[in-house]
Amino acid sequence: AACLVPLKTPAASPEAGVAAALALRADMPCPFDAVVLGMGEDGHTASLFPDAAGLADALDPAGTAELVCIHPPRAPHARITLSLAGVLATRRLFLQAGGAAKRAVLERAAREGEPLRLPVAALLQQQTVVPELFFRA
Repeated sequence: AACLVPLKTPAASPEAGVAAALALRADMPCPFDAVVLGMGEDGHTASLFPDAAGLADALDPAGTAELVCIHPPRAPHARITLSLAGVLATRRLFLQAGGAAKRAVLERAAREGEPLRLPVAALLQQQTVVPELFFRA
């Protein structure tokens, strides 16, 4: 049975709420059966935004932090999200996107492979679990 476990907590900041989010996550089976992600036109996925402080650590597939706090420079609020290592703790990984602009971003991420500029490139480069891409025109 599917269940939704939000990473947003009533804490005043993501840093103050990460322990509570980890406690909720601890009750879930690991690895996940599936992780379903989208992608923004800036190449962000899983709230891993370009130019966010701590992005390099969050994108480390060998990192030990499953959840990270992200303060996106061009998004309205900070948040808790899965790190790349947390995302990759799954049996199946799905990435869905649509439209010409996002197709161009995906193609650029695959071609250039620069995760700090286009974080979705980290999903495309890793060898842990092959992402299944669902694209609509």
